[in-house]
Amino acid sequence: GKAPLRIADGWKDWEWGAEMWCYGMYAFGVRPSDVVFMAYNYGTFIGFWLGHYGAEKIGAMTVPGGGSSSEDRIKKIIELGVTVLACTPTYALRLAQVAQEMGIDLVKDTKVRLLLHAGEPGASIPSTKKTLSELWGAKVGDFPGMSETGGSTAFECAEQCGGIHIIEDNYYQEVVKPGTDEVLGYGEKGELVLTSFGRAAIPLIRYRTGDLVERVP
Repeated sequence: GKAPLRIADGWKDWEWGAEMWCYGMYAFGVRPSDVVFMAYNYGTFIGFWLGHYGAEKIGAMTVPGGGSSSEDRIKKIIELGVTVLACTPTYALRLAQVAQEMGIDLVKDTKVRLLLHAGEPGASIPSTKKTLSELWGAKVGDFPGMSETGGSTAFECAEQCGGIHIIEDNYYQEVVKPGTDEVLGYGEKGELVLTSFGRAAIPLIRYRTGDLVERVP
């Protein structure tokens, strides 16, 4: 477009967005006893800020990792006994590379048990998920979303049933035939259309995401 995407949120919208992250994190296994390290740069993108506040809502110790080098982040992960790492999947791969250069075995030398990935599709690609899990010795979860719909719209649960879950009491989902309004049923691939129940400043009704999905029971 001609200008960057700008999202105007009210305070209630912001609280609701953090709650959506909280839903997903808790379903994936994050608990108040965890130490969550947010390895993001804390720039203008809303998703990772909301993830930070979502972890706080659960009651977990939440550590911001903005403005640090990869080496410093790895040191903090070890020193603080981090159990949950939130970052993009490609950055988790980069951290593993740096750890190897530092002579650190992430499986033996850290307490990380959960990897929360957003911002990129890697955590839902089987080969990438397997690689990440082996490098960190942790369970890998995908948390997709978009700024327009409020940050986090779906999550991978602790059961890891092979897909992701829409937060159904906060989003109404439809799958339609691309280029039409024809609603498709289970097992049919189409465009995901979302209606958000929690966004007031920028209400979205039947927002065409452009994402191709297949709905399964």
